[in-house]
Amino acid sequence: MVKHERVRKVFGTVAERLYRHVFIDERGCFVWLGAKNQKGYGVMGIEKRRTRVVHRVSYALWYGSIPKGHEVHHECRNTSCVNPGHLRAVLPMEHPDTFGAVNSAKTHCPKGHAYDVIIRIKGRRVRGCRTCRLETNRAYWAQRGGRPAQRAYLQAWREKQRALGLYP
Repeated sequence: MVKHERVRKVFGTVAERLYRHVFIDERGCFVWLGAKNQKGYGVMGIEKRRTRVVHRVSYALWYGSIPKGHEVHHECRNTSCVNPGHLRAVLPMEHPDTFGAVNSAKTHCPKGHAYDVIIRIKGRRVRGCRTCRLETNRAYWAQRGGRPAQRAYLQAWREKQRALGLYP
């Protein structure tokens, strides 16, 4: 008898081990009663010394592998639920619990202006409001001496760039 067959006889298949530690509550959630991680998600050992999050295991058992780049979302918002009917594979930006989904649905800035430009902040592309951006720049340079200070700053910047051969 091969070692893996002995292990399977003693402990059962992954599905048997998974659903052995489940309690069905009044909402239809299959609540995981086994070990949990710090975030409240159920975990179980699958391969040699590797643990897996049980809602992802349950999803994979019922629907096949999780599509690349997707996360498994709990429709019931219960982190210890492993009911495959409550699980859905979503992209991180579609995940309702992330800031990406919340922010991508916004069309106007907090001051009520439409998001109309894409600006770069520290190398990242972010949506912005042209009106608020201009107000912020004006306030910044007003504190530093107004337009002459801004011209002096730009002139010094251009000279540095010319010295490096990056500015015509």
